[in-house]
Amino acid sequence: MVTAVCAQCHVRTGKSKSTGRPYPTNFVAGDNLFRDFEIDFTDPALKNLSTADRHVLENVRDVVVLGNEGTTCLNCHDVHGRSSKKHRLVPRNDSCLTCHSVERLKKDRKPFSSHSKTCGY
Repeated sequence: MVTAVCAQCHVRTGKSKSTGRPYPTNFVAGDNLFRDFEIDFTDPALKNLSTADRHVLENVRDVVVLGNEGTTCLNCHDVHGRSSKKHRLVPRNDSCLTCHSVERLKKDRKPFSSHSKTCGY
């Protein structure tokens, strides 16, 4: 699952069920991240997050909870380059409104900051 590989680092609000630490324990790519990694996907939990963290959690929730396997991080993001070409080609939808406003162009995004106390990312 592509989403699990990305989520192991980019979901900053989860915790290990076995250790309580803010990162998954003994996760290996291809395994089930969510067997040990607990995440609160409720609307109240998402509401107070930064724009970037909310974007990540909403997309992970769509795959994990709602079963929407058709949309993954790789649909919009190029992990081996800093290119946003794929992102610009994606049709506008409600998910875009987390980071972009309706009135503005796609290249303009809402201000955001995202830093993890755990790893500094």
